Amino acid sequence: RSCDSFTAESGSPTKIYLSSPRSPLLTSTVTHCAMTPWSAPDCVTASIVTIFKYVINQIGSVDYFLLSTEVFSLKLGITGGIGCGKSAVLDAFNALGAAVLSSDAIVRNLLEKDAQVQAEIADYFGAGILKPEGVVDRKLLADRVFKDPEDLAWLEETLHPIVRASWQKFTESHAKALVCIEIPLLYEKKLEKYFDFVVSVSCTDAVANQRLLAKGFSEETIFLRRSQQLPIALKISKSDFNIENNGSLEYLKQQCQLLYQCLSARLGDAT
Repeated sequence: RSCDSFTAESGSPTKIYLSSPRSPLLTSTVTHCAMTPWSAPDCVTASIVTIFKYVINQIGSVDYFLLSTEVFSLKLGITGGIGCGKSAVLDAFNALGAAVLSSDAIVRNLLEKDAQVQAEIADYFGAGILKPEGVVDRKLLADRVFKDPEDLAWLEETLHPIVRASWQKFTESHAKALVCIEIPLLYEKKLEKYFDFVVSVSCTDAVANQRLLAKGFSEETIFLRRSQQLPIALKISKSDFNIENNGSLEYLKQQCQLLYQCLSARLGDAT
């Protein structure tokens, strides 16, 4: 279960904080581990391996890091900016064995399969918002709501309580597990209180824009959607962990594996 068996991409420095007042479960241990580039003359910079060993030297042992607080389940909220790679992180945790759920997937399911939701949306926006087969046209809906704050507020008030109830039920049904829920607007909607830890996935706007344009998003759509979110730097400052996604998919997976191994080992030994 050692957490020091991974190496980051060559030349990819990391940083780690030793405390985080937001996380009650780790108030006496290392609680804020941010895996992003950090360059400052008075800061520790190294590979993930070196950084973890440095922290262990400061606090005494791996056991203290993993087991100082009794925990029987861990709920990890995954958030970040548009195009930063939240879904890729969720996929990585899923492949590692965590129980995962995407709030975007819940919304997509509601728009495509929930007759009551479809009827409410059609009643508000008009029947033209539906495709011939009766499902909500998600692209058309997005074009409407991101250009009209009142429409967006109505849609969120309609969908968000259903989405929240869905992922809360999911977390409750996975006792003694590491549960990861992806929520793009986690901080915007003040949902951090429902999670033991939050990880932000970050990258530069330029990198995010490149990914989104390749997926068919217009520059206007990217701007409108990003304007509804908190700045990524603020999300990072609020989070317990940060996974930096400006590089390769392999580097992203390495960061996810390190975080997964540390949290799941602590969870497993505590149970």
